[in-house]
Amino acid sequence: MKRFMSAVLACCLLVGIVTAGSGGTAAAAAADAKIAEVGRNGSLLMEDGSLWIDSLGNRKLQHFPNMKAKALVEEERTGYALTSDGKILSWSSGQKPKVVKEDKSIRELKLGYWLRSDGTVRGFDKRADKLQNVVHFYNGEALVALTGNGELLVNLGGDEFQKIDTIESPSSVADIAMYGFDVVVHYKNGDVVLHSWFNVWDKSDPPQTIAQNVVHLSTNSNGHLFLTHRDGTVSYYRSGELNALKETKDFVKTVGVGYASFYGKKRDGSWVYYEEGKTKLVTVPKIASLSVKLSDPLPYVGDKVKVDIVANYSNNDKKRYR
Repeated sequence: MKRFMSAVLACCLLVGIVTAGSGGTAAAAAADAKIAEVGRNGSLLMEDGSLWIDSLGNRKLQHFPNMKAKALVEEERTGYALTSDGKILSWSSGQKPKVVKEDKSIRELKLGYWLRSDGTVRGFDKRADKLQNVVHFYNGEALVALTGNGELLVNLGGDEFQKIDTIESPSSVADIAMYGFDVVVHYKNGDVVLHSWFNVWDKSDPPQTIAQNVVHLSTNSNGHLFLTHRDGTVSYYRSGELNALKETKDFVKTVGVGYASFYGKKRDGSWVYYEEGKTKLVTVPKIASLSVKLSDPLPYVGDKVKVDIVANYSNNDKKRYR
């Protein structure tokens, strides 16, 4: 009878561990949370601030709860996240995220650099330290910035920035990026305009409007542009030509990956991976099954029992809770 009762208590204990323990709570929350952002390498930022990243280098996403993340950027197997309490997390393939910087004034995070609330920019090197009054910046083929007085600046080496143009109303700009030797200015009215950085030396190259009615832009690993239009379609700008990508609809933003491939967010909040006219839904790994082992399957009341629980996820990853 004592063994029967202890077995019942052990079962109750297991239920409590899985559903109410720290691991169980995190697993349950992960299953309910929605995707807020997808990184270029496929990492997931969830609306609850947790992260799913490839921390083992085996292309299987692992869950990191309680990270308080609110922004995500990735490039070539390296990732960064900004937390709600001003920390920058960093990881690369095969590594867990770790805090590499803490600054509660950070307003925006890019690859290796961050914009602070006072308009200054800092990074893991000193290139941007002289920048002041910055409202937008981008780090790609070069480090570029737009200041509050309309100066469009590009870094051509060292810590010096050169002016390539003046934007009459910097408050009308939604974002900036780089495309080859051009700085891309995306205006809030939907216009996308290219400003050649050769204007540092030769002012004969006027700005060129390449698209209108654009709500979002992103670049891929080669620096080519993806433009999301107000009607939900996506275009690809490459070699001076704007090409509509087939079978794109209901998109609100993209994260460029490779040649004509991207992660995209739909109007209904879902995320998909797009390539050559085909889309695949991005899903959050879920617990497919639980494996439970007790050091003693039939203990007496009062006996100490070690419990080993392995959660088997839908992406073939495993996580052990002890």
